[in-house]
Order: sequence, then structure tokens, then C-alpha cells
Amino acid sequence: MDIKQKLVANYEGIAIYTAGFYADPENDLATRAKLLETLKSFVLNQQPETPFSLQIMLTNGEINIMPLGLVDLDELKAYEKKRRQETGIINIDDGTPLNIQFAAHTDKATVQKQLIGTTQELFDHFEQQFQRIWAQVKQYLQMNHQLLLKIETDLIEDSRDIQTQYSKNFSEMSTDNGGKKSVLTYPTRS
Repeated sequence: MDIKQKLVANYEGIAIYTAGFYADPENDLATRAKLLETLKSFVLNQQPETPFSLQIMLTNGEINIMPLGLVDLDELKAYEKKRRQETGIINIDDGTPLNIQFAAHTDKATVQKQLIGTTQELFDHFEQQFQRIWAQVKQYLQMNHQLLLKIETDLIEDSRDIQTQYSKNFSEMSTDNGGKKSVLTYPTRS
């Protein structure tokens, strides 16, 4: 049975377990606690074969934790093909790889993806697997923070450019043509 047949047999007609939370950009400890609580709840209440997606919403992006192939089956097929070429073994049933991906909500951003163990390892060795997941999530949180700092710097620079241009435009206006160029009219005192 190839991987596509196995997924169809396992996942057809089954609901996807979903969860999500907002990451606190100023409190990694709170974000870690939410991630731990959410994954622990999943492990205690579901089976390793249960399709799931955990979304961590960020200020300017998102992190998703899910089995590889949940969104794009071709990714899992490519992974299996590469693994067969490297190992020469056709049927290794050691669980579905766990995919952690970061998508920044900016123009020209590419989705960053990292495989961290398998879903089976999450159930069998939760503490070790959680530490690996948290390390990757923390790295993506840092990438998001750097992105926000760059956006902030760009906005400050843009505001300075705009302020300079407005000052230049207003200084070039005389009192005679100031009222004509401006939408506002100024009452005169008699």
C-alpha cells in the first residue's frame, strides 16, 4: 500500500482535530505554556493517526504544526520518494513526519518548513519531542519578531520622508496662494 492509499484509508471521512491560539509577542513563557497545554491535550485525547493542525497566530504571521501531507499530499509523496531513494527500504512505518511551518504575512515571503520527528514520537516520547517542537517554534517566533522590527523601521523612515515633504510643500506656499492650494479656507478678520 503506497502512502496515498494509506492516508486515504486512515483519513477519509475523518474530522481534522484543530486548535489555535495567539502567541504573546512579549512573553515566550506564556506562549510555551499554551503550546505545551494544547499539545498535551491532543496527546491525551486523540490517537497518533488523528489528523490535526495547531495554528499559532502571530502579530504578522502564523506557525502551523501538523502532519506532513495534511495540506498538500504531494509533499508527503516527495518525502516518501526521497526516503526510499536514501534508504532503499520501501515500507517503513515509523509514523507521519511532523511539519512545523512559518508563514509571514508580508509580500514576497516564502513559507518556512521544518520536519521535527513524527506524530508517533509525539505520543511515545512527548517531553523530548515537545522540546524539539518548542525550539523550532521559538526560532520562528524570533523570525517574526525580526520581521516586525524591520516593518517598524520602515514605517518610521517613511514617516520622516513624508514629514520632510509636507514641510517643504508648506514652506513653499505663500499666504496669497496658500488658501488656493489648500482645501481649507481661512476666515479673515475685519
